[in-house]
Amino acid sequence: MIALAAALHLALGMGIFSLLEAVAAVDPSRRWWRRAFVADALLWLTHPLSSALGMAAAAVVAGLLPRTELASRVATLPGWAHALLALVAVDFGAYALHYAYHRVPFLWAFHAVHHTSREIDWLSTSRLHPVSQAANAAIVAAPLLVCGLPTASVVAANALVGLWAVLVHANVRLDLGRLGAFVVSPAFHRHHHGRSVGAKNLGAILSVYDRLFGTWAEPLEVAPGTADDAGEHLLGLLVSPFVRRSPVEPGPRRT
Repeated sequence: MIALAAALHLALGMGIFSLLEAVAAVDPSRRWWRRAFVADALLWLTHPLSSALGMAAAAVVAGLLPRTELASRVATLPGWAHALLALVAVDFGAYALHYAYHRVPFLWAFHAVHHTSREIDWLSTSRLHPVSQAANAAIVAAPLLVCGLPTASVVAANALVGLWAVLVHANVRLDLGRLGAFVVSPAFHRHHHGRSVGAKNLGAILSVYDRLFGTWAEPLEVAPGTADDAGEHLLGLLVSPFVRRSPVEPGPRRT
């Protein structure tokens, strides 16, 4: 069932972004059916399972810990409050994890897989290592479940963050106007993927965390990729975190 849903979402994305790229592409010469399509499509299909495993691990952790007074109070909040709290918390958790991935060499070895994309589009969103994908879901969800937020609210928040990630990776012109000062746009995130940018523009949905913590940068069109490229073949991407000798965060090189 999970695999079928992922396949349907993949087919839906193909249709939607084919139309969007036809009328509003940032680079009309590029299309998502590129050389690395097979690797990214296969990784897309693994993501629901990886996320489900991470959520299951978080639920186990939350179930093993004693229920606190805070959790009991949070559990009594109305549904809209659960949804809002979960979305804000998951979005901030995504920012904090993203920062760590760019600063801790061991974590960067896994996150570098995402940055190997030489062409940024909606499908390149899926280029995430399954191990880090499962870990992300567990690390972000566990404290929220412990604090009493319902599993459904946390899952829904993760889904919204994931959908926004697909949009901001897209090869599509999208002007958010004044909202661009607070919300991550495709241009904002494309800048993050620049080979020499480093830990800048790390936000998932809200860009305010980048402004608050000094990781905001003016969005510029820059060439994507990494200095320690693992290639674009599935096997190479999967094994690269375990064989890369000295992972280097893709920031400006020191002289």
